[in-house]
Amino acid sequence: MEEEEPTFFLSTDSLYPAMTYRKEADMDNNIHEVEFGNSTLTQIEQLYQYDKGQILKIIDKVEDGTEVQFSNNNSETTVNKAINDNQVEIPDILLQENKKILAYLKIIKSDSETTIKTIIIPVKARTKPADYIEPEQEKPFRKYVEEKLENAEKLVAEANDKVKVNEECLKQIDTRTEQATTQITEVTNGKIKDLGNITTAKIGDINALVEAKNKDIDSLVIAKMGDIANVTNAKIGDINNTASAQISNINNVTNQNIASGTDAVNAAGRAQIKGITETTQGKIKDINNTALSQIEAINNTATSQIKSINNVAQENINVINGVSDGNTKEIATALDMIVDTFETKIAIEKPYYAYLMDFKIGDFNDDEITKVREYAFYGKKSLTSINLPACTRIDYSAFRECTKLKSINVPVCTIIDNSAFDSCESLTSIDLPACTSIYYGAFMNCTKLTSINLPVCTSIGNNSFDDCTSLTSIDLPVCTSIGSSAFNSCTKLTSIKLANASKICTLSNSDAFKNTPIANKAGYIYVPDELVEQYKKSTNWSVYASQIKPLSEYTE
Repeated sequence: MEEEEPTFFLSTDSLYPAMTYRKEADMDNNIHEVEFGNSTLTQIEQLYQYDKGQILKIIDKVEDGTEVQFSNNNSETTVNKAINDNQVEIPDILLQENKKILAYLKIIKSDSETTIKTIIIPVKARTKPADYIEPEQEKPFRKYVEEKLENAEKLVAEANDKVKVNEECLKQIDTRTEQATTQITEVTNGKIKDLGNITTAKIGDINALVEAKNKDIDSLVIAKMGDIANVTNAKIGDINNTASAQISNINNVTNQNIASGTDAVNAAGRAQIKGITETTQGKIKDINNTALSQIEAINNTATSQIKSINNVAQENINVINGVSDGNTKEIATALDMIVDTFETKIAIEKPYYAYLMDFKIGDFNDDEITKVREYAFYGKKSLTSINLPACTRIDYSAFRECTKLKSINVPVCTIIDNSAFDSCESLTSIDLPACTSIYYGAFMNCTKLTSINLPVCTSIGNNSFDDCTSLTSIDLPVCTSIGSSAFNSCTKLTSIKLANASKICTLSNSDAFKNTPIANKAGYIYVPDELVEQYKKSTNWSVYASQIKPLSEYTE
């Protein structure tokens, strides 16, 4: 849609009294500097009809993403061009017409566009040069928009078709999941039944073993008690026999001595009685000691047998537990395999619609994907690693809030879009050997990120590494631009290396290192030795003049 021309008109003499108009003789000077100051409207020197290769050079700071929409009065031709290095070419096709050209500087976002500045370009009629070559026709903007809308409708239709395919896929998954659940239930019930049978059999074996051991112990105790009784009876018999014999001798001697009536008889009798008593006591002590010894032996044997029974019982219990644990693990492994099979299949077949799925994803590998679309894996908190060797671009919020993502391998990826890895709080390092552009907030809130390799990156967007609180240093050997708040709140960032000796890196805003040791004069910015003084005097870099050091002083 064409922008309305500003409704106020002043003569160029009153509006731009100091401006001098380009003469026809000065046509080789094709660069026209524009400076707005505090105004939103300005005008350049007059151009001539059929001019070619005319360039606007914007002196003022221009934000990232600024585009210029060129149009002229009563023309359907509208041409959009992006500002590059603060310069933009005026379309030759508009300079063919003898009409004033309006250039609108716009900030274009996904859902809006805002005109921030307007440039008036007067065009004076002249005779068409004989050697004039017609410029290539550019599509009218309205036509361009219509084509874009038509293409968008086609894309929507394709997306709807893919959604239908995805719905069918989900139905198939539901069916397969139901089948898998039934299968797992059957397997689980079978394993539980087997465990019950095994446990019952083992308990029966243990009971039988315990009963047999108890019988053995009872038999052993009875036998030992019989042995003790036999020994005891035999010893008592011996004592009785000995005592009877002694008593008989005593009686004989006594009777003999009584018959003779001598004192010697009495003394001999007493001695014999004392001997019998001592012998009897000794024999009784031997019997007691033997009995105690036998009882101790029986107790030791019984204890040993009981310990053996306990060991056998424990071994069998361990076997039962092992069988139970093994079967439980087997069931869990079978379930994981079934789930992982479905997850992997879906993730590989429909990676761009992974956000529609609710499956667990651990490691994601695919050697064919060349682009990861927006929100593809948004919020997949179980994703731990990605390996995409053919991927060249990662779109908006593709891996945002993948809080367990620890490693990424995208060796040929050139563009990391807005918020692609925002809040990946487990990510510790990134290696992007082919990446040239990192957009807004790409690695914002990656609080464990400590290592970054960006050997060919030229552009660091706004808030790219905002709140990366573990980042201590960064090396940007070819970087040419750093956006606003790019390293805001990197509370451990003490050094940054900018080794590009051919050009000073543009710093969009002095807040790029806000809330860092560098901003607090506790860190340094290292630049080529020959550019140190230029950096210190450059726009926005001058704030950090005391922290800018030559590369030759850098030490690990």
